[in-house]
Amino acid sequence: VLDALSGVAKVETVSCRDICDGPVVGFSRGQGKTWFEKVDGKKSRDGLVALARGGEMAKALRKRRV
Repeated sequence: VLDALSGVAKVETVSCRDICDGPVVGFSRGQGKTWFEKVDGKKSRDGLVALARGGEMAKALRKRRV
């Protein structure tokens, strides 16, 4: 996940957010932060990259939103 996002977004590591059954990503755009859990699959990673580039939220990410 870090490798996929490092070229298109500011990436920081954070401590566990009590939802750590897999990689967790906090995504900021505009106001607030949206958290996604279990984003270790290709579709989720691709969706995060697309979202970071200004695209819409992919179906794979909507399922992972916390």
